[in-house]
Formats: sequence, C-alpha cells, structure tokens
Amino acid sequence: MYIENLNHEEQVAFMKLSRLVLYADGIIAREEVEFFEHLKRVTGVNETLVQHNDDPAQLVRVFASRQSRVSALLQLIAMGYVDGNYDETEQKLCTQIGLAMGFDETELAAFESWVVRQTMLLQEAQSFWTYEEEE
Repeated sequence: MYIENLNHEEQVAFMKLSRLVLYADGIIAREEVEFFEHLKRVTGVNETLVQHNDDPAQLVRVFASRQSRVSALLQLIAMGYVDGNYDETEQKLCTQIGLAMGFDETELAAFESWVVRQTMLLQEAQSFWTYEEEE
C-alpha cells in the first residue's frame, strides 16, 4: 500500500516486523502468507534478511519520519486483518509497535479504523470482479 514511502533500510525493518505479525497468533492463514509474499516482491527484500527475530523496539528506530512510521504501521495492521481475523495477539503486537513508534492510543485507534474501512472497500472492489449479471 505505502511501501514506496520507505527507504531500503526501513523496508527491511518493515518486513521483519511483518514477519512478527504473520506469526503472532500462531495460525498462518493462506491469505497471510500470500500477503507476506506480495510484500516481499514489492520491497525486493531478500528472505534471509527477515528470518531473524529482532526486537520490535529496536526495529522501529529505523523509521526516520512520521510518514514512514505511519506507512509501515498501516501496512502492519492490514497484515493482521488480511485473513479476516485480527487476533488479540496481532492487535497487541501492532499496538506495541505503534507505541514504540511514538503514536498514542487515539492515533492507533484512528489507524485501525482506517484499515478496517480500507479492507471493506477492497472486499467490495473484489466483489465487482466476481459479480455476474443475470441474463
């Protein structure tokens, strides 16, 4: 979504954080894997760079601007929603990351609300692709 707002170092940190969100609830849904693979293709980040379990508090220090922090966090929340189940552990992790990035609870709630609305719009768009007119 907004990965182009991140420089290479930020993209690597983002992919490491994405991997943490992917595994947060212990259930790896097909949609999550597909989304993660899509993010890897878009960023061009090598798989070996994201396989280390780094501390989220350390990773967030890489993001140099508010724009890059918001861009990354919106995408991380979207990763939590991609399988239709934003699990409590995913939400807690995204909240932890957001707080470490310097956002407050009000901002985090606004970001999550935006992702929910965006997700519904994407689902609506997908329904257009599969809708068949009655003849």
